[in-house]
Amino acid sequence: MRQLVDRWAERMVVQALGGLEHGRLTVRTGTGTRVFGSGGSPAATLDIHRGRFFRRIVTGGEIGLGEAYMDGDWSTPDLVALASLLLANRETLARTGSMAGWLPRMRDQFQHRRRDNSRPGSRSNIRRHYDLGDDFFSLFLDSNLLYSCAVYDDASDSLEQAQVNKLETICRRLQLGPADRVLEIGTGWGGFALYAATRFGCHVTTTTISPAQYAYARDLFARAGAAGRRIDLRRDDYRELSGRFDKIVSIEMFEAVGVRHYDEFFSACDRLLTPDGRVRSSSSEQPWVNWRHPARRMLSERSSIRVGRPRPRCEAGPLCR
Repeated sequence: MRQLVDRWAERMVVQALGGLEHGRLTVRTGTGTRVFGSGGSPAATLDIHRGRFFRRIVTGGEIGLGEAYMDGDWSTPDLVALASLLLANRETLARTGSMAGWLPRMRDQFQHRRRDNSRPGSRSNIRRHYDLGDDFFSLFLDSNLLYSCAVYDDASDSLEQAQVNKLETICRRLQLGPADRVLEIGTGWGGFALYAATRFGCHVTTTTISPAQYAYARDLFARAGAAGRRIDLRRDDYRELSGRFDKIVSIEMFEAVGVRHYDEFFSACDRLLTPDGRVRSSSSEQPWVNWRHPARRMLSERSSIRVGRPRPRCEAGPLCR
């Protein structure tokens, strides 16, 4: 039975690859070599080592592809070239592979519902992600452990400099000053709060529901002297916060809110913001994601949102320009 499923899955994957419109993909298996695409660049090679590869792609989608790579079901001489080719053909693959993709879509929808970002659900989800350990995240983040998109003003900028560029841009767009009371929703490892308190002299209240991030930020602020004393670190869900703030910032935390809780997020911002205050909320966009959901389309057009009375006002355009 499994062999029948594998053969069916192989036909589905071959059908999808047959629609490649950009570049050239060479697929090598134990039985031969096939070439897909119109030619040109990008060009990549995919070596398939086990027949279950196709089944894992059909049933697991992108996650299945990644897990199959980890398990040695496939390899490639140039992973970047292969990723570039798949991204260049993302719309074609999504269209021609729609029949094979319904299983992973159903699985993803089911798992997503189980991970709803309610108050208890958010804490559980956070523990599975951010509490994996600071040593793990330090392997690929900058020295300040900033876990959000950097801004490269120049191609020669290091990752550390690009992250400073991002922080500086956000602070200036918020027009921060020493008299400001700032709320940060989503502390991360404390990079923004410390930068704002040090560079602009404002008072920052920052909140996280990650025990690991809270412990790291607490130690960071304790070592920061006067700037650290201007930071109030909390472990509250954003829906539980009280007080009034002149500025509110959320840096790529919005992706973790969930469509069902958008109203809760912006209601909290409206409740916590002074009448003439500003909110700066950024979210990362992936150009290869199909933005079909109305809420996602809205976010793709409005990545900078200011909330204030008498009604919300939106600025279109990327946050960091």
